[in-house]
Amino acid sequence: MSIKVKYYNPPPELSWLVKQFESIDFSGGRVIHDKFIPREDISLVFHFGVPPLMLVPIRKLLPPFFIAPVITRANQMRLDQPNRTFIITCKPTVFSRAFGILLTPRENLWHDLPDNPFMGLWERLGNAPSDAECIKIFKEFLYFSTPPVYTPDLIDRIYEKIVHTGSFSSLHDILKSYRISERTIQRNFRQRVGVSPKKLIRIMRINALWNKIKDDKPIDYQDLVYLGNYFDQAHFIKDFKAITGETPDKFFHRDLNLVEILSGKSSIRQRV
Repeated sequence: MSIKVKYYNPPPELSWLVKQFESIDFSGGRVIHDKFIPREDISLVFHFGVPPLMLVPIRKLLPPFFIAPVITRANQMRLDQPNRTFIITCKPTVFSRAFGILLTPRENLWHDLPDNPFMGLWERLGNAPSDAECIKIFKEFLYFSTPPVYTPDLIDRIYEKIVHTGSFSSLHDILKSYRISERTIQRNFRQRVGVSPKKLIRIMRINALWNKIKDDKPIDYQDLVYLGNYFDQAHFIKDFKAITGETPDKFFHRDLNLVEILSGKSSIRQRV
């Protein structure tokens, strides 16, 4: 296969921000065309070579380095030139606050990383001889670019609560233990996550059901409707198609290997 991927768990000292590292090495020689499925986190993406071409919803060559934010619908990409990519998946609320970068939705579907200090990071990562060295470089970068100790605030705690319990819970049940209005949460989430809490829960629900289907086959759609707390199968199909661009039946009956790679979906077996 002309595309190789590796996933790495972050060392404990980086887990306050980083959820995973991913490296993708594409040697070219063929055309790859598939989707990125929305996730509940963000990624710092660094390309070394010819970046992929985004096809949907806009046609544009991706920049050498950028933030892949939380989005509400899948986008499509095409790779046809040799490229190495190093991806750092982060907690959005923590990254936004630690670096002072707002994640409010933009038309481009990605956020530019400021040249200062990320141009230097991109150059160092591009010269790194191994993934282990890339992780070491990023660790050093955080040491000089972020506060020595990060203390989660209320928005961080609510985000974590949603991530850990929100897939199959209502926003009302999650927020009732916090003294904060839903309007305040909406505003803060748009700035530090990029989507509303309700949309975040929808994205997480689809991903949780995807993981369930990966682990348990054959597919029982009635079981998924129940697990996802959907009113009926029609509502489940509508929500799934709105986020992935495909019906569940079509999505789960095709080769999902490339989708998983482009979407950063690793399994325990794949992790290093």
